[in-house]
Amino acid sequence: MESKKISSLSYIRAIACIGVCILHVFFAGAGLPTATETGAMVSSCIRNCMLFAVPCFVMVTGALLLDPEKKMGKKKVLSYILRMLGVLAIFTFVYEIIDELADGTFGLGNLIRTWWNEFFFNGSWGHVWYLYLIIALYITLPYSRIISRHLRDKDYLNLLVLLFVFMSVVPTISSLAGKTVAFYICVYTVYPFFFFAGYAIRKGILNIDSKICLITAIVGELIMIICTACKVKGVGSYSFVPALIVAVALFGWLFRIEVSEESKLGKALLWADKYSFAVYLTHMFYIKLFFSILKWDPYKNALLYFIILVLVIVCAFATAVVLKMIPGLKKLL
Repeated sequence: MESKKISSLSYIRAIACIGVCILHVFFAGAGLPTATETGAMVSSCIRNCMLFAVPCFVMVTGALLLDPEKKMGKKKVLSYILRMLGVLAIFTFVYEIIDELADGTFGLGNLIRTWWNEFFFNGSWGHVWYLYLIIALYITLPYSRIISRHLRDKDYLNLLVLLFVFMSVVPTISSLAGKTVAFYICVYTVYPFFFFAGYAIRKGILNIDSKICLITAIVGELIMIICTACKVKGVGSYSFVPALIVAVALFGWLFRIEVSEESKLGKALLWADKYSFAVYLTHMFYIKLFFSILKWDPYKNALLYFIILVLVIVCAFATAVVLKMIPGLKKLL
């Protein structure tokens, strides 16, 4: 039974990977200067419906790493941190070279200084923020594991409620009200909630019927579309209450669905999961290529939007397969 649950985490990661590609394609499309008001709105609706993707990545990480049965000494945690720092250093360096070549400003003299500035101050491509998030989760992992190991189920649920209220409900109220709610706790972002929620769902601490999860996710996505169309403040944030509920509900549903590893779907998802991290790191290059360099305009032909999306996903997976063949990168990716 446990092996099936682990497989379901791989399935979730693969689906989240595709979701991130969709999110970024339509986010980039919504910001094009040629976008009509209706076109930008539709693009934003699709983008916001994909906000479950990154939280699902974080929940999978929590489901795997917070398990007390998983051996996690200081050396292991340090290896995780160093691996992610290595990935961050390599890819921000590559991104900087690509930017300078595209702008015609490439020069070895300023390359290192510019790269270091972007590496240290998170000035690289927009999706890189996720790597800093993972590093933060790794740094605090020994203490998060203490919490998950020693809290009773009731106290664990109370912790989730506390994080939900202050990291999601309060920020949502602040966005809607247009001013900051004065009450807070000393936690900076909503991501610890997703981290702990993933483990809670895996272990049955947060146990919601799969049908209820699916219905909740569908209703939540409809609310997200309505909120986007009505230009509700904060709708594009991961801490926005409907977005958080969709992510948790979808994770809960996907975690419990039965898909055989030997089925065509199961094999496809397991294969996609194998390259999901590399796809996350490379897909943005193709989005920039099609939108910024080649200047393809999906608003002249709606079919082009679909073509760009398919090309981004296919090219990113193809690149990921190649990168995973390189000995040095294979372990990092």
